[in-house]
Amino acid sequence: MLKYKHHILDRLSWSVGDGTRIDAFKDRWIPGQVDGVPIPRHPNPHPLLVSNLIRLDLQVHPCWNREVLQMWWDEDTMANIPNIRLASRDTSCWNLEE
Repeated sequence: MLKYKHHILDRLSWSVGDGTRIDAFKDRWIPGQVDGVPIPRHPNPHPLLVSNLIRLDLQVHPCWNREVLQMWWDEDTMANIPNIRLASRDTSCWNLEE
């Protein structure tokens, strides 16, 4: 089983909920993105949780913070992110498209 661990991990991606478990620079979380991992505009030595990209407002459902997203990613990547529906919690899932 350990022999195939890298094959299994290569197929796992994240379904975004609150973003507290997902590293925006290292984890696969954007459908339609090559490898599911976005390439940032600027190198960042520190992890950035997807939760930092979500705007929380008591009056409205959580939504993507476009200003923060634009600081980190290009327009092609930005086109895929708003289509991601936010759930109640982050969930790892099996990627069947590869």
